[in-house]
Amino acid sequence: MFLRLAERLTIALPSPEPQLTQAWEGLFLGGGEPEPTAVPDFQLDIATTTAPLPLPPCPPLAHIPRPVYGGRTHHLTIYQPTPTQYHLLFDEQALVRVDLATGQAYGVLADGALVANGRFLDLTLTSLGPFLRRRGLALVHGCVVAQGEEALLLLGGVGSGKTTAALSLVLGGWHWVADDVVLLAEEEEGVVAWPLAARVGVRPSSGQWLALPEQLPTISAVGGVRLTQLAYTQLADAPTSRRQTLPRSIALAHLSEASVDQWDAPTMAGQFALLERLCQQARPFALALGRDVAELPRWWEQK
Repeated sequence: MFLRLAERLTIALPSPEPQLTQAWEGLFLGGGEPEPTAVPDFQLDIATTTAPLPLPPCPPLAHIPRPVYGGRTHHLTIYQPTPTQYHLLFDEQALVRVDLATGQAYGVLADGALVANGRFLDLTLTSLGPFLRRRGLALVHGCVVAQGEEALLLLGGVGSGKTTAALSLVLGGWHWVADDVVLLAEEEEGVVAWPLAARVGVRPSSGQWLALPEQLPTISAVGGVRLTQLAYTQLADAPTSRRQTLPRSIALAHLSEASVDQWDAPTMAGQFALLERLCQQARPFALALGRDVAELPRWWEQK
């Protein structure tokens, strides 16, 4: 399988195992076969194994806990055996070797564990991240919805209501551009958000705030959108939702926190500069979601 990102990069995702290829095909927009003469910019190859994962002999560079839905925490451990290599260990269940010099990454997955529990997207994007960042792209956790000339990036921690807010706006006529992870790129018109995942992940808890439709909305194949607004969301135990302008410095702090894998020190200056340009470009808000979240589409553009 080949993946086209931001209309500029071609990623090869070969695997000898059909279940992994099928998992990739179900995860991403823009997958398929490239032009016969296309040369991939990067390659990520994953295979399953029943053998122990071959950890590098060097000490870890960083160990990062990642809170996830349900009060659980996943762990990413990064090793750097050479200046141009990273080894990424996911919860003792997968190990990916990233070679910056060759543009290739190879991983072994412990008996399909991360595919079964839905973490294959995280593994794939974290493994591709070092390549993407060195091409000036950024990955952030969030959702993007768009309507007309407006495009809104919703940020927030696990359980903050960002997906619920996005769903409310989409049910009110907005288009869902990106969910879970957003790819940011600097274009001529400014900082643009590109979709990655093909599916929307709405948790059952959103049903406490919204009447969920039988058929959930899908990602709109609209390409990249220039971001005009960003909102840091939190759930509030209040009858009505509140939106207030956020200082750009605080918005930048939230956006930096949402950036994927701050451990990659050589790319941090470029990543921070891109996020800073976005905070200057987009109007930043703090959004406290009350029990009237279903009314969000009605008043969002009126205030």
